[in-house]
Amino acid sequence: MNSVTTSRYWLVKIFELLHDYQDDIVLNGTVYIDETFYKKRRPDVQSRTDGKFYRGLSKNLECIFTAVDVHGDVCALVNGTGKPSQERCWSTLGRHIGPGSHLIHDKERSHKILVKKLKLSEEVYDSQEIRALPDEDDPLQPINDVHNSIHKFLDSHSGFDRAYLQDYLNLFAFINNGHKDPLERVYELINMGLTHPMNLPYREVFKPKHQY
Repeated sequence: MNSVTTSRYWLVKIFELLHDYQDDIVLNGTVYIDETFYKKRRPDVQSRTDGKFYRGLSKNLECIFTAVDVHGDVCALVNGTGKPSQERCWSTLGRHIGPGSHLIHDKERSHKILVKKLKLSEEVYDSQEIRALPDEDDPLQPINDVHNSIHKFLDSHSGFDRAYLQDYLNLFAFINNGHKDPLERVYELINMGLTHPMNLPYREVFKPKHQY
């Protein structure tokens, strides 16, 4: 059996290999987008001066911008906390959606900048109105499925330092994209390690800042 430190060391190596994995992802054709939110760790949760926690889309929720195309390829990128802005939406997803694509999304105002700058056609749905629909009738179900999978994936590592949230999202995208056999994904990862050698000292990984 491997020790806990050995497992963590290899996880950090994988994170380093996948650091830039999503940089070149561009989704074309019909693309679904939305945001999902992930809570900060309890030690990092901020409260108001009266001791009560912030409610709603607060600074205690990491904002993850997500997109998925009809083939199931995913882009998942964290940018800031709380309610998304047009500036953050553009800086996060602007280069990951092909110009002229067809966007399917809800009425989140921050999405408007994508439609305008990328000259996208669009289908817009009121998330409140379609919430009661069964999954098979929900026009936003493809992106909802991505969110469900992301949360299950992150919850299985729920104690991790949120500073490394993007590393976990890179791994999630790598696992889910490409529609290859799991063994082929393992082969691809090993090949990345062989063709992109790097030096990652064991002691460096286990400095106090690394809480994977």
